[in-house]
Amino acid sequence: MAMKKSTGLGRHLGVWIWSVAALFWTAAYGANPTESLLEAARQGNLAGVQSALVAGVSVNATNATGWTALMSAAHHGHREIVQSLLDKGAATDVQNKDGLTALMFAARYGHHEAVQALLKKGAVADVRSKHGSTALALAANRGHLKVVRALLDKGADTNVQDEEGFTALQFAAGNGHREIVQALLDKGAATDVQSMDGFTALILAAWHGHREVVQALLDNGAATDVRATNGGTALFRAAGSGKLDAVRALLAKGANVDAAANDGWTALMAAAANNQLLVVKALLANKADVNLRNRAGHTALDFATRKGYREVAEALLRAGAE
Repeated sequence: MAMKKSTGLGRHLGVWIWSVAALFWTAAYGANPTESLLEAARQGNLAGVQSALVAGVSVNATNATGWTALMSAAHHGHREIVQSLLDKGAATDVQNKDGLTALMFAARYGHHEAVQALLKKGAVADVRSKHGSTALALAANRGHLKVVRALLDKGADTNVQDEEGFTALQFAAGNGHREIVQALLDKGAATDVQSMDGFTALILAAWHGHREVVQALLDNGAATDVRATNGGTALFRAAGSGKLDAVRALLAKGANVDAAANDGWTALMAAAANNQLLVVKALLANKADVNLRNRAGHTALDFATRKGYREVAEALLRAGAE
């Protein structure tokens, strides 16, 4: 008889605790339980998250845009809440309306501990977003080396291309993240993958003047003369933007000094048209043809004289420009 009373008391006490928790949660965070759970996770409020779960909110509840509490916590790097939600059975690979997962949010913002917790719980590294991005590409783009290494250690695919054809290597190279570039290359990233516009990692690195990245790519076999959709090579891009160190590295590796884009422009023309005197001299020292004409019939000297770049024009004339 005593056991029956005890069991009844325990049951009623449990209902009372649940009711009090629900009332407290509604008063403190509002009437929408899912949004309230997500807000507590976003704020790093572990007690609030736990109260919401006790009050009966599903750990995998999603709001109108598909966000879960795990995504909110991962986005803001709240490792303790991430772990608590995982321990409560949060699904790791739910995607919101943009196709992003908790792992992608943690990776994008460099929250290494949250990434590790998610990967340990089985989060899939190569889930793709609505636009084809992966956690690896998002981390590589923003320079989060520790996250990149954690994803690579879990076997993340280095050569996934997003909807515009970009890989993690291209993002890292274009942004000058040398250590990430090397980490990706060490795991077999393909050097000469082209985006929809034809850009390779080398073209992007050279264009933005990331000399160490250019050298790393060249040392790992990147082809110097791959042409983008407009026909421009890495040397063409580097020359036009005045990236002398990149120009020198490419020339030392045998880049075609006279390679022409679709409109007939050469690296020398691009450098002359942008008043890049030192680049012009470097190209001339490597036997650039000073009298080549583009499809409109213009030479490098034409561009220099038209724009009043006297020193560039003089250098071209000394090299035999006509």
